[in-house]
Amino acid sequence: MRMNGLSMAIGSLVALAVLIIMAKMLTSEPDVMPDGDGSDGPVAELIVHTAAGIKGPMTELAFAYERAYGVKIDLRFGGSGTLMANIELNPIGDAFISADIDHLHKAREKKLVREILDLAQQRPIIAVPVGNPKNIKSIDDLLKNDVRFGIANPDAAAVGTITKKALEATGQWEAVSKAAAVMKPTVNEVATDLSIGTLDAAIIWDSTVALINREKKVAEAVVPPGFDPEGGEVAIGILEACKQPSLALHFSRWIASPERGAPVFTKHGFVSKGGDAWAERPEIVFYSGSVNRPAVEAALQKFSNRELVAITTKYNGCGILCADMLDMADKAKENKDIRIPDAYYACDICFIEPVKDLFPEAVIMTETDIVIAVMKGNPKKIAGLVDLAKPGMRLGVSNAEQATLGFMTKRLLKDANLLESVRPNIKVENPQADFLINHLSTGSLDAAIVYKVNVGEHIDKFDLVPIKHPGALAVQPFAKSSSTPYPALMARLLDTLRQHQKDYEAAGFRWIGDQKSVPSEAFTFKDGPGQE
Repeated sequence: MRMNGLSMAIGSLVALAVLIIMAKMLTSEPDVMPDGDGSDGPVAELIVHTAAGIKGPMTELAFAYERAYGVKIDLRFGGSGTLMANIELNPIGDAFISADIDHLHKAREKKLVREILDLAQQRPIIAVPVGNPKNIKSIDDLLKNDVRFGIANPDAAAVGTITKKALEATGQWEAVSKAAAVMKPTVNEVATDLSIGTLDAAIIWDSTVALINREKKVAEAVVPPGFDPEGGEVAIGILEACKQPSLALHFSRWIASPERGAPVFTKHGFVSKGGDAWAERPEIVFYSGSVNRPAVEAALQKFSNRELVAITTKYNGCGILCADMLDMADKAKENKDIRIPDAYYACDICFIEPVKDLFPEAVIMTETDIVIAVMKGNPKKIAGLVDLAKPGMRLGVSNAEQATLGFMTKRLLKDANLLESVRPNIKVENPQADFLINHLSTGSLDAAIVYKVNVGEHIDKFDLVPIKHPGALAVQPFAKSSSTPYPALMARLLDTLRQHQKDYEAAGFRWIGDQKSVPSEAFTFKDGPGQE
């Protein structure tokens, strides 16, 4: 009992330390060191399974992060394949840094990893002693009788996996694997054999050559003709088993950033992937058509809490939002401090058209029908658009200049040759359809043209009359700004939204969100907003 009590007390102190550190992260300015090395109390710790070939930059970055935030970074090194197998067998820890992103994609498929952040790039080459005494210039040269060379085990190390795949494509793998003098589980072990002179050549990362040459140049790289392996993207994944994801993501953003991580990776011979701009707590702006609000609010809150980001949201008619963003873009030409929203979630693809230069790609997420809402029992016996032109009818519509729904409603009536005959019956015009539902429920309207999802929880009060026209369908796209300083963060926001499919369906949307992004120009049509 006394040991249980002691364990509980230690656990409480560690949890308190993590909370204090995270609170300091949220309130401190960039580069402010919260509590030095945390020696006054329990130290928060992150366990990071790290590919052996990344030892150089990660050791330096982990030390710098520990000094800045008082968080202990426990780097556990091994071959990427070996680490992956160990995590699958015993999924403990907080993050996994792989020398090849494919391992992380497989880990995510197996629900072992959630977020993935790019860090750097490297490529396999043939490393030889300085001066290349055996005159090795190609893969075939490794097979000469007087050449002793080494490779990394493809089942254990990413460089071995990538090398095997590339040489299988050229038909050389079987000969190379049989002729290899050594096959080691990590790239560093192969490189060590080369550096001490027991090998004439080794297939290792180009960055590993830089590592073994740091004190004295002992090796040089040979890029064989026709040997152009795919892969070598260094990335970090947050484990599903992570108990402190906000802290792990903070660390990951830090080592991925161009200000903190990139110089260190470059120094160690890697090509930096250039992550998001560094900020202790990123501030993002999210613009969305009002119809999407019930479906996205929970996801945005979850994302904000997990990533420790501040999100400013603006919900309105898409016409209003587009006019606002175009005005921002115009003013930003003179004032660089003006920032376009980081993400825009439109009510329909037609309102991507006005801002396609600001949001060059979009992903279709959901769709919903445009319907005629009437009071329960349909007292006016409305059967379709034509009935909205009856004398004395009181109709509510959305504003065509300010909202997607209004623009699409106008187009529907125009296509049916009913625009002029229905116009006198329009008694309420508002950019947000929720106001139309309110007017309808009070009896001040006989009908309102709305999105099906606008009725939502009030479905017991209304009947919905379908509009028999192919244009009575709104498709909602998500787009990130081309100028956002946080493109990777926006990609993770999209992933979070996709994880909330049930929220969309509960709000009345039809889910179609598992699609690739497409150029916004693909949504352009000749009668789009502002072109009439």
